Amino acid sequence: SVSVLSVAADTALQQVAEKMSDARVSCAVVCAADGQPLGVVSERDLTRAYAHYREFANAPLVTSAMSQGVWTMTEDESCDRAARTMRECGIRRLVIVDKSNKVSGIVTQSDMLRAHACEIEQQKSRLEERVAERTRELRALNARLESLSRIDPLMGIGNRRAMDDELTRMEERVRRYLRPYSVALVDVD
Repeated sequence: SVSVLSVAADTALQQVAEKMSDARVSCAVVCAADGQPLGVVSERDLTRAYAHYREFANAPLVTSAMSQGVWTMTEDESCDRAARTMRECGIRRLVIVDKSNKVSGIVTQSDMLRAHACEIEQQKSRLEERVAERTRELRALNARLESLSRIDPLMGIGNRRAMDDELTRMEERVRRYLRPYSVALVDVD
């Protein structure tokens, strides 16, 4: 959750608009005298109220513009649960309360999107690390296989495949530099 602007139920709309502007937040939680959340007032709510009252100076209290029926969740709930609640209930803001049901924060759809994007980036990084690790393991195993396929296990020297490859390279060098060469094969075992 992010820090939240809380206002008393008897606050004038103009004061709420000024506080939201100063705090650079898009909404405020309207609270009862005991700190319990009563509703949320958003920039959209302020715009509607302004259009209705033509100016905030003549507007009534914030309770006339706030949304009714605030949705709350305790601080110890998971981010997934918050996202599911917001999706299922069709709400854009979820007020976070402490154990005594006093406002401690607010989660918005934008917050959830940012958290989701961050989680995707973290998963992507973990996946890239695993792919890099597996690629290193695969290279090491391929090098080991290459070695096993070219070295005679009893003698510890190149086998027939290694000899064929070396003869091919030798033939290419000899032709390139127009040099003579000879090959002697000895079966020592």
